[in-house]
Parts: sequence; C-alpha cells; structure tokens
Amino acid sequence: MVAPRSGTVRFLGHNIAGAGPDRVVRAGMIQVPQGREVFASMTVRDNLEMGAATRRGGAAIRHDIEDIYELFPRLGEKRRALAGALSGGEQQQVAIGRALMAKPGSC
Repeated sequence: MVAPRSGTVRFLGHNIAGAGPDRVVRAGMIQVPQGREVFASMTVRDNLEMGAATRRGGAAIRHDIEDIYELFPRLGEKRRALAGALSGGEQQQVAIGRALMAKPGSC
C-alpha cells in the first residue's frame, strides 16, 4: 500500500505501484494482516461480509460464507460471536476468511 521510491510492482502483468487499495483488491490481490486486525465489535459473519464489500450478488456471497464455515468449522459455530471475543487463532481464521471473501485471483 506504500508507493515504491523507484521501480515497479507488477501483479498479473499490471503495474500496481501506488495503486489504491480498492484497485489492488479489484485486480485480485488481498492482504491478510499479520496482527489479525478483525473488526472486533462486529460478528464473525459481519467480518466475512466486509471481505465481500467489492462484490455483487448476494446469493454467491452467502454461498461463499458457507464455504468459509466449511473451511473453518469453528467460525461456523461462532458466526454470531463478536470477533474481538474470539481466541487469537480464531481471529486469524476470521482474517483469512474475510480475505478469501474478496475472491482473490478471480478477476
């Protein structure tokens, strides 16, 4: 997210150096924060929905959320829990699931 002082940053053949986060996500690249950085006061499900913020199609998004719950069964059990109340490992699962909801690489 920081513009390089020199050179380029290429992703799928396009220079994304200095591109805004929205453009980078739309290009198909996502970031999973190392420190988890979940939306603590939101539920697990709400966090996953935030990952799909640039997408359209409610049915597909709901299907993908269910896929995340299959990938991380604990999140399915905790779907209504506040993300900030989860363990560190569970929060990391939320962060990964939220990133996957953007459908990286599908552009």
